[in-house]
Amino acid sequence: MVTARWTKISLTALCAGLALATAVRAAVMEYGPVDKALGDRPVALAVTPGDRVVAAVQDTSTPVVGWFDTVDWRPDALQQAFNSLTEARCIVAAGDASDPILLVGGDGVAVLYIDDSTEPATFGEAPTIGLSGAVVTALAWDAARGVAYGADLDGLVHWVPVTGAGGAVNSADGWPVALSFAPRDLALIDVDTLLLAGEDVLGTSLAIVRLGGALPEVEYLELVGDEAPVVAVAG
Repeated sequence: MVTARWTKISLTALCAGLALATAVRAAVMEYGPVDKALGDRPVALAVTPGDRVVAAVQDTSTPVVGWFDTVDWRPDALQQAFNSLTEARCIVAAGDASDPILLVGGDGVAVLYIDDSTEPATFGEAPTIGLSGAVVTALAWDAARGVAYGADLDGLVHWVPVTGAGGAVNSADGWPVALSFAPRDLALIDVDTLLLAGEDVLGTSLAIVRLGGALPEVEYLELVGDEAPVVAVAG
């Protein structure tokens, strides 16, 4: 059984924190912008652990991933179509620098293993992880547990084992978690806290899923002030 509760937060304070983080990061930027052609319809971008590969998923009629290898930089991205996805919405970096992985969400979760012993790096596609017809619109990676979390259009949050984590897709321990809105973004903000953002008929909605207990617990956050669209970002 998933439990839920409500907490009020200030959207103004949340945005101020994000602005401060941006300012601090901007203060240490060392490189100017460089234009690169990613492909026809890029919808999401990820950079692998170790910063070797920059990849963008493209929601074309046949989904495609386009990527740059920072060791073998070139004017246009290399392109590779997916064998098993017919729809692609999001991409997230996973694994670690010694074993980088890209996860792509759509009508399932595609797992792309990257071999960066070559120049340019090459991709190998593992069998897609199906989620019973769900369309995954956002993903977050949990390195400590070796799993991903995926939000779908029906307002469900899925637990998806990837790198040898035990169990099947979702589990008997409270997954998938049902929310009162369909999340547009999600992020792991600490080892035991998943933040989800989306919109319902009343406007912007936020929720936290607590992961540290025996069962996941949902806490809804009531925004105070202007309810502008909010994006969940990792801490």
